Amino acid sequence: MESRQEASLISTENELREAFAKLHDTWDFPRLSIEPTRVVLDFEEYDDAGRPQEYIELPTVYRLMPPQNLDSFRDQLLVLPCIPAGPFVKKALEAHVAVADPNGAFYYKKGKVYFGNTGSPLKRFRFNKGAKDLFSGKSERIVRALLFNVSKKWSQKDLAESTRTSTALVNKVIKGLEDRQFIDRHPYRQVSLLHERELLDIWHEKRAHQRVVRYSIVGIGIAELADMLLQWAEKNGARVGFTQWVGAWQRASFTEPVICSAYVSRIPDLSELSPGLVGRRVEQGGNLLLFYSEDQDVLRQLQRSRHVPLVSDAQIYIDLKGQGLRSEEALEALEQCPDFCRNHEI
Repeated sequence: MESRQEASLISTENELREAFAKLHDTWDFPRLSIEPTRVVLDFEEYDDAGRPQEYIELPTVYRLMPPQNLDSFRDQLLVLPCIPAGPFVKKALEAHVAVADPNGAFYYKKGKVYFGNTGSPLKRFRFNKGAKDLFSGKSERIVRALLFNVSKKWSQKDLAESTRTSTALVNKVIKGLEDRQFIDRHPYRQVSLLHERELLDIWHEKRAHQRVVRYSIVGIGIAELADMLLQWAEKNGARVGFTQWVGAWQRASFTEPVICSAYVSRIPDLSELSPGLVGRRVEQGGNLLLFYSEDQDVLRQLQRSRHVPLVSDAQIYIDLKGQGLRSEEALEALEQCPDFCRNHEI
């Protein structure tokens, strides 16, 4: 019998896609046609011309970890390395989300149409849970530094000094990344990063909860809010780095921001930003989002675009991904920048 230790560990989205794409060779019913952005379930009913009469077509999305909110995946197929035990499948079907994994598990329900397959009991594929250690504590500093400029070659000593971590921790993180094919070795014991997009997607899945203060402010535009925040930071000796829609807009002007969001070294009151500013602090929504991190490492490496301080492209990416309000279009424009993730520190 195959043991759990022999299961293939999936660490990247590409590995998940490749593993799932092999399913069509093993499924008998319904016939499963897997394409890069969709799957077609063919129930083997054909007309005289040989065209399938009864089939289900679903757009596919790949995630390394089960999402907390399933609403954004409605009427899509969510592919995971291994569908978790417990109530997850029931919750997914109630949210009109189909779920599948490379082990052959597949669950779909719409109206009176239901299909369920538990797949292989051996669970040949699982998510590499060790990957989460790379994005917590001081390890995250090292990953962030490597992603700031992926073309830069680092010695472990320089990387430790730059991130204010130990060479032992740097060595551990580099080894963890190298095991997942994210590290390129160079002469003189230098390293650089490979496959930054895949690493960004893993980081996005595994990142810790961010502390954010939300304000809803009336009678003022997003550009004015950004200028106001910059003036406050300069006057008070605070650090600020814009992210999400403002960051993407400054790097690649495609989707105009509807929310101003930034990392700050301390959270200002509205009265500090401007006397008489009309607004209030809110729990949800808002048009001014201020992120605060105890570590403050995110503010140590900033880039400047059109005289505006921004966090790194990598940070903008993971902050903006999946946020709605045309965030995917903004990310696509950001990724098309010739110097994406090749930032220069200010």
